Amino acid sequence: MKVNLIKEFVSFQITFLVLITLILIVTIACDNSTPAQFDVNVIFPTDANPSFNKHVRPFITQKCSYTGCHSEFSAAGGRRITDYFTYFETANIGLIINGNSKSSLLFQVVSGSNPHLSNYRIKAPTQNQIDGIKRWIDNGAPNN
Repeated sequence: MKVNLIKEFVSFQITFLVLITLILIVTIACDNSTPAQFDVNVIFPTDANPSFNKHVRPFITQKCSYTGCHSEFSAAGGRRITDYFTYFETANIGLIINGNSKSSLLFQVVSGSNPHLSNYRIKAPTQNQIDGIKRWIDNGAPNN
């Protein structure tokens, strides 16, 4: 009887510790604090084609590819979007359909037409950013 009571108590302690650990992990992963490198408002050109390296990558890094979301370490939903080539990995099929922004999951999420559990670090994308992602995809999503 005493052994069973001790086993139940130890089991309760382990369950409690696991629960507290999970709560801490979720709390830290969903932290809305904004590191200094994320205090940049990426502005896409309106008179030229967007550049992956100058516009798209900084935008995605700021809005999507950080710890707790689609970074190298977290890969929420099995998707990591950390560099150009990860956009086209098997896990990301449909993320970008070259030349067709309306069918691209990335544009759908950024524009808000496809529901997404988003926790944007600073704020939701601006209309300029939405239009810039659209133009970049419609122009073939070049690695420039």
